[in-house]
Amino acid sequence: MIGFVFAAVIGSPLAHAFNRYRGGSYEVRSIGTSFAKIQDNILSMVIQHHQGDINMAKLLPGKTQRPQLLALGQNIIKAQSSEMQQMHTWQKQ
Repeated sequence: MIGFVFAAVIGSPLAHAFNRYRGGSYEVRSIGTSFAKIQDNILSMVIQHHQGDINMAKLLPGKTQRPQLLALGQNIIKAQSSEMQQMHTWQKQ
């Protein structure tokens, strides 16, 4: 199967949002896990993914002098950091 498999409550807004984030391919399976735990797991995965993006963007200054790529890296760092802060806030709620 191509796509991302995760456990979610069928039809939940979070499941649909995560599906759009991952490109529209997922399989929904109910495994009896609480929605709060599922939501926390998904947020943790996305936070880790964003951190990887930030880590790669921080490497750009040592790899290129192209202004467009350097600006892209800075934009990635700014946007992904902000999104990570929001997701950490959601996890605490």
